[in-house]
Amino acid sequence: MGERIRPIRARPWPERPVSEANKSGSDTAATPRTLTFAFALRLPRVARIELLTLANHAEVQNGLLYLMGAGWDTVTRSYKEGKKPRPQHFAIALSVLVPWMEHNQRHEMIIRVEDEDGHHKLMEATANIEVGRPPGKVPGSDSRSPLVVTGILQFPKPGGYRVRAILGDEQRDYAFRVIDKVT
Repeated sequence: MGERIRPIRARPWPERPVSEANKSGSDTAATPRTLTFAFALRLPRVARIELLTLANHAEVQNGLLYLMGAGWDTVTRSYKEGKKPRPQHFAIALSVLVPWMEHNQRHEMIIRVEDEDGHHKLMEATANIEVGRPPGKVPGSDSRSPLVVTGILQFPKPGGYRVRAILGDEQRDYAFRVIDKVT
């Protein structure tokens, strides 16, 4: 409620060539034009979690996030009667959107796998994210920082679980279920 609304000035449009009919310079189409927006956009002011998902496999290469078998919400543990289920391999993939004014600052990320009530933590990982300003980056541009956490986890029982990612004051959850298929 107490947020200030500021006008946002857009970058100039590309110049248009002066028309053949009006080379005298009075053609205003030859000068750069700028739009000023009188309404406020909700731009991110702090780093925020833009993407959180589970995958069979995920990796980050050259700043790009590669996902295989992503977006699932159910783990089926198949095992023979009288035997224990095997641990599950999975990947947690996320992307953090870092606004220009947050570049070159360290942001602590906490990632947990816990039961759906949050009473039992099965795994916890922490990471420090710091995005620099590369040469040639347009001032005011946001940056994305992809991150992957892989693990092998033995779920204690079937039921609901969640991945919880915490970045500063923001918290995002990704819920999933574990079910058993006894043969």
